[in-house]
Amino acid sequence: AEGAFRGRSVAIGPELHLANVSGNYDLAWRRGHPFLSLNELRLVTERGVFVGKGESQANGRFRIDLSRGEEDLTIAGTLIPLQMETLEGR
Repeated sequence: AEGAFRGRSVAIGPELHLANVSGNYDLAWRRGHPFLSLNELRLVTERGVFVGKGESQANGRFRIDLSRGEEDLTIAGTLIPLQMETLEGR
């Protein structure tokens, strides 16, 4: 499955609140497990607009890598159950 998504007022973990989020997704099954890929991500936070991409990892975790100029932001965690955390500048 593939498509586009948009959202408003989204909380990702306790420390990251998004005013807006948008991007494209691709969901596929690989070796019997779901694989999610997010592209053309655009996240609007109180610090500004971050752009990037994310995807499922071989270890079952999910990782999103974003940037805003010189500032990097990584969001990582699990999708089931949904538990994400921000990892600044990694």
